[in-house]
Amino acid sequence: MMLVLTIKSLDQLENGEAARLTLDRHGARIGRSPHMDWCLPDRRSYISSAHCEIEYREGAYWLVDRSTNGTFVNRSPSRLAAPHPIADGDVILIGHYEIEARLDGAVRQDASEAAPPAWGGWDSHAGREPVGVDPSKWDQPAPRAAISGLGSASSAWAAGGTCPIRPSITERIFSSSSTVSRRACQRAAARSSNTFSRRSNSRLSVPELQPSFIRRGRAAETSRKERPPATAPNTAAPC
Repeated sequence: MMLVLTIKSLDQLENGEAARLTLDRHGARIGRSPHMDWCLPDRRSYISSAHCEIEYREGAYWLVDRSTNGTFVNRSPSRLAAPHPIADGDVILIGHYEIEARLDGAVRQDASEAAPPAWGGWDSHAGREPVGVDPSKWDQPAPRAAISGLGSASSAWAAGGTCPIRPSITERIFSSSSTVSRRACQRAAARSSNTFSRRSNSRLSVPELQPSFIRRGRAAETSRKERPPATAPNTAAPC
């Protein structure tokens, strides 16, 4: 059970503390001293350093007077002479402060009035279903749209052609990348072939860089060209 103490007609105390004290099944000490759980400043020092105490026992909050000048409840002319069980709506007078006590039930009621209505489950939305929707068929796939036969794809199909379906983005990327890769390989092969051809021609044009069998073959060919032609033997019979 929760207890909320609120100072009337005051939003904040002079010392900067809040004008509200919330207790959740525990007690607190109230007084003028800054060492108290709730410090109530008083320039006239009418409020005692440890003015009163709130105790929580047996499921209830009890107000105990510890002051010199007294603690008063519900505008009574007599100060508290014994522990007082705090009830919802009690007004506690400490010095010039009027403090209203609210218990858990009243606080929850005020909060429920200000809060939006709670969610009532899936059945609470039964009356808000769109027209033509059967709630019992929630796990079935939605019906597909019927083919009208009036579109460009249907016309091409009826004419005996292929359906002009555009390739997906993945197919276009793969196709373009394949084309680029194929062209790159072709250019690289062409460059390699040209380079090899140029190197081969340059090596064969310089005698020092030619292989030995090429040099021997060319030397033999040259010697054959320079050798005089052999004359045929005279086989005619003497006269």
